[in-house]
Amino acid sequence: MAENQQNETPSLEAGAFEIIALAGQAKSDTLVALKKVKVDEYEEARKLLKEANDLIVQASSVHLKLLSRLSENSEENLPFLVIHAEDHYSQASYSYELVSELLEIFEKKVSS
Repeated sequence: MAENQQNETPSLEAGAFEIIALAGQAKSDTLVALKKVKVDEYEEARKLLKEANDLIVQASSVHLKLLSRLSENSEENLPFLVIHAEDHYSQASYSYELVSELLEIFEKKVSS
């Protein structure tokens, strides 16, 4: 995203699609990371989790802009697409936290 676009509030539809894309990729990265943990590829799992976290941070930024826009304009309804985007965002965040914890558990078992 260009520097001048980062401060703009996206339309609800554009923002929702952006969250879905970012969070969807983050969730995918976390699940691939879990598969890497399963086969003792911890460093690769850690890289994937870093990428997932970066995407979640980006999705969070868009999410906050959308929430701000909605709170400023009570006339605007919360469309299904935004609810769907929030679902993707929350699933990605949860997947990231879960796989991060599992990575630590497995690494401790291997190093013991």
